Amino acid sequence: MSCLGDWLSKAPVCSFLIILFLCLFPITSSASGVTISWAENDSPVDGYLIFLRSEGRTYDYMAPDWSGVETSCTLEDLEDSVYYFTIRAYSDEEESEDSDEVKVTISNSTVYVGANE
Repeated sequence: MSCLGDWLSKAPVCSFLIILFLCLFPITSSASGVTISWAENDSPVDGYLIFLRSEGRTYDYMAPDWSGVETSCTLEDLEDSVYYFTIRAYSDEEESEDSDEVKVTISNSTVYVGANE
């Protein structure tokens, strides 16, 4: 099996790792931004994609809100609202499944992760 084939066969493991790091690593905020950190995949990947949606909307998988090779990013200029984030790892033209979705509520520049309304 090719290296890419190995990676794709482990996509559920990659998704699990993304879920795990979203639980273990902090999500912090600045005045209007949220920083998300995660652990690097065990399998080699070309990078990561972060998708953001507001409550009542769907993800636009054709336009990631962030992409890169780092394992941390800051999404700026977020209004007080409820947001949902998911991460995908990618290699060549292939993408993993979505990580578990993380709910973030921003209120008065304070971030609540997984907060219920």
